[in-house]
Amino acid sequence: MLRSRSRWLVVLKVLVSALAVFFVGWELLKHQDDLVRIWTREWGLLSTVCLVSGIALMPFNYALETQKWRVVVAPFYPGLGFKKAFTAVFAGMASGIWTPNRVGEYAGRVVFLEEGNRFEAIISTFFDRICQLIITIFMGLAALVVLMVFGKTGEVQNLMSSEGTFTIFVVMSVAMGLVLGLFLASPRFLSKSIPSRWNASVWVRKLRFALSRLPFSTVAKVIALSWVRYLIFATQYWLLMVAFQFDGPAWMGYSLVALVFLGKSVLPVMGIFELGVREWVAVMVMGVFGQNGSMAASATFILYLVNILLPSLVGVLALHRLKAV
Repeated sequence: MLRSRSRWLVVLKVLVSALAVFFVGWELLKHQDDLVRIWTREWGLLSTVCLVSGIALMPFNYALETQKWRVVVAPFYPGLGFKKAFTAVFAGMASGIWTPNRVGEYAGRVVFLEEGNRFEAIISTFFDRICQLIITIFMGLAALVVLMVFGKTGEVQNLMSSEGTFTIFVVMSVAMGLVLGLFLASPRFLSKSIPSRWNASVWVRKLRFALSRLPFSTVAKVIALSWVRYLIFATQYWLLMVAFQFDGPAWMGYSLVALVFLGKSVLPVMGIFELGVREWVAVMVMGVFGQNGSMAASATFILYLVNILLPSLVGVLALHRLKAV
């Protein structure tokens, strides 16, 4: 059994590593002209400081993601150390790039956990992602209000009317926010609401067990950490926008970032196509508010390079340290 498990682990390592390396190489090759243009431009002191600061926030971003995951899986793996969880999070990045909204991250993370409650850990990780999505939706909708309060009502109306797609994003976001909010309100209630006649399935019993071990106090902690991580992620984006000559006050920059995150969050996009969607949403949103499309695309590309592509390569190294458990 152990030999068979080790064989499958080797296959997993090779397959995920090959896909991750190919994906990163393909993205860099596809955007080589952008890279040349970015690195050969003239960099002033402010632009350089903002670029370096934005990149330097990446470890803090993933440290918070690691702590969120530790909190949410603690009922099933109370002894999970930060170092091991940090490694698992990066491995998840490598394994999730070929799946819609990177849901493959779940598998990449849980293989670092000992057998016993891995299915429950997947359910917990799903709750973690929902908490982060709730924050993204809330902040995106709040950004629309902020922009109108600060005199950008005309631009908001233009965004909603001239770009009908974004109106769909907003409607979908409101609907998702309401449904997911109810979902998060009481996991234990959801556990009791599952019909008892379904208990014949081992997966249903595991699901019920997982939900019953997720009190709202745990969900609240994860939501709080999700909000802090969102602020770090948004700050990274804003700093990169300033590095590429964003023209506007900080409140407007953060609001536009929130709208870009909102537009991206409701689309079930496979990782390999995610950058194109991010750039499209960024250029569309920021263009309506008078921002340069080159700035939007460049900042979005560097953010993706630092927060997705680089961690995916680190995740490949993490996977190769994994042993059969």
